[in-house]
Amino acid sequence: MFNKISVVILAISFIGVMGQKLIAIDIEHEESRRESISEAVKFAFGDLAYMDIKISGAQMKGQTRFYFEAYNPPEYGGHIESELLWPLDNLWTGAEVTIGVRATPYLDMARLKFVWLTKLDRAAGRMEDSDWIEKDVEYINTIYDLADDDSLNGSATPPFTPWYHPGKDIYSTSDARLDYGSYLDINYTYNVVAGDIMGLGVVGGWRRFALKSSSWNVDQVGYGPYGPGYMDLSYKDTLNWKWITYEIEHKIPYLGVSADWALSRVRLGLQFKYSDWVAIKDKDTHLYPDEDASMGYDHDMVSTGECKGRAWMASLSFGCNPLSNWWLWIYGEYLDLEAEGTMFQEHYVDGELVDKTDECKHTVSSYVWNVGVTLSCRF
Repeated sequence: MFNKISVVILAISFIGVMGQKLIAIDIEHEESRRESISEAVKFAFGDLAYMDIKISGAQMKGQTRFYFEAYNPPEYGGHIESELLWPLDNLWTGAEVTIGVRATPYLDMARLKFVWLTKLDRAAGRMEDSDWIEKDVEYINTIYDLADDDSLNGSATPPFTPWYHPGKDIYSTSDARLDYGSYLDINYTYNVVAGDIMGLGVVGGWRRFALKSSSWNVDQVGYGPYGPGYMDLSYKDTLNWKWITYEIEHKIPYLGVSADWALSRVRLGLQFKYSDWVAIKDKDTHLYPDEDASMGYDHDMVSTGECKGRAWMASLSFGCNPLSNWWLWIYGEYLDLEAEGTMFQEHYVDGELVDKTDECKHTVSSYVWNVGVTLSCRF
């Protein structure tokens, strides 16, 4: 019995000693790897160079406004406006790599940064869809012969004139899901003026921000001639159908100014950036439910647009150095964007293209709050 206890105690002691040795070896190897990377960075960029590798988590919150207006023949509504408000309220994660050269022991002279993020969750909020139709009588009369004279295309006469509804005609909300999200930003900052603890400089970069969203479970209401008792486009989906998909890609080259403050274990950064070269491509696909179509819906209307515009961004970052080579950063950025261009629509019946419209006016405007935390290791 005592021999067995002695053997167990010896085994536990042996495992403890070997474990401590292995941990010590791992620490030595980790320090050796860090020193090797640090030496490689200094060899490539100089003795004052460093490299940060970061793991990031962020919350993005904002909205994209998709808007177009078209001038159709009276029988197709005349002047029509449509607005979709797509929400963004999602968690993101990713990685960053920064290569910098110090002007002083604490302050950077220049740094090159690569940032990549991808979305984590899907639920993004409630999407809102609004439509304004000018020639309500003619539009409805293409479907319902209001004058009861077998003649369509605007044949309705008084007392049908009150059917020209002056305000919003159709409004719906639905559950918005973010199916795909990708964020890539590459920027370079150079401190033109670098003191002991403060630097003033310029920044330039390029950003690609791409989203793909979908709307589900629509709850729609019609007003005036589109309301109850008339054409009645009011509807509430209880079958969990997908109604709309929206894809948008932003490409944003930008320039700006920056200010850095640095103490031994604390960093503070402020940047203002502007772009007059924003390029956007987007596509809106309406999926109207069709019991005969596979998957419960059929492609019915696809709107494809391209826009050019401008954007501005303001960001603030704070970093602290709790351990020798480890940094904890908290940052926030606000982006505001407006762009104008054109779009066209393709109409499908049973999956076959039956009509393609002329180009019409199209605008996109967005705002995004981006707040996050990063943990970095410095080499």
